[in-house]
Amino acid sequence: MKKELKVVAVVLAAIIVFLAGFGLGTSKGIQINVDVKGGQSSAAQANNTPSPAPSTTAAPATTAAPATTAAPAPESKPADTPANESKPADNNAAPSAIPSTPAEVVAKYNEVINALKKEQGVSVHKVGSVNIECTDCSVGFLKSLVNTILQNFISNVDETIQFSGGQGQNSKGETKTINQYIPPWDRDAAMTEADVVSATAAAEGDGYKMTIKIKNESSSFDGTNTVEPTSHKTAMDPLNLATLELPMGAKITNANMTYPGATCEATVNGSGKLVKLHINLPLEGSGAGNLKGASLEVGLKGVLDDTFEITY
Repeated sequence: MKKELKVVAVVLAAIIVFLAGFGLGTSKGIQINVDVKGGQSSAAQANNTPSPAPSTTAAPATTAAPATTAAPAPESKPADTPANESKPADNNAAPSAIPSTPAEVVAKYNEVINALKKEQGVSVHKVGSVNIECTDCSVGFLKSLVNTILQNFISNVDETIQFSGGQGQNSKGETKTINQYIPPWDRDAAMTEADVVSATAAAEGDGYKMTIKIKNESSSFDGTNTVEPTSHKTAMDPLNLATLELPMGAKITNANMTYPGATCEATVNGSGKLVKLHINLPLEGSGAGNLKGASLEVGLKGVLDDTFEITY
């Protein structure tokens, strides 16, 4: 093998690690879900306190004591009517079902994600885009080559899978269960309030939308040990770089990634089912690869963005 090809192989090895680690073109990797945009919970709408007003009308009725007729008593019925008229306001208070505290929001997020993972017959339309570039390279003139290779590895996704019996086929012809397709892969979502910097929900359509931002984290691999971003892992899938097999004996000697905070947005319909999931993951990091004595270090920065629309 020519020396140049060895260098290119190392470039590929380093890139493969990062791309595989972030779910770009592989079945392993980080996927996404969370910035949480503040919405306000309108649970406080149910202030049905027009009842004091009727009680003031009742006061004049007592002055007519001499004419003790039952007429004033019927007039207290209209006083009841305004109280009944507050019922429509109660109906509008349905948004009180919207989770309000961060703990409630992440618990509801877990609930609707995990409920979707158990669905047997459902259609999922996924649109995924990737924007990653090489920001640094230890062999300066190879930087543009690394970016070219990155673009060749990256492929955006626009596919619809019809799941039947909990299974479906993606655009590559691979059979997936819905549990494997919806992040986190092959396990339940398990976010807690401690994993996020913000978690809010606001009314949308006949349901509501939750917006969650996971806290800033980093991951590292020193060639032997991996430190994982545990909070991101409650909603997505960081790769253990130690388990990655590279071609031609190439080896990753170290890798460090920073996640400034993924954003997960989950839209729930009036029936309480998840109908849209949007995950945006910004990331930045560096890694070093080695192949038969030749080594290369690269820096990467980018954003992964996935949207899932669900039809029941």
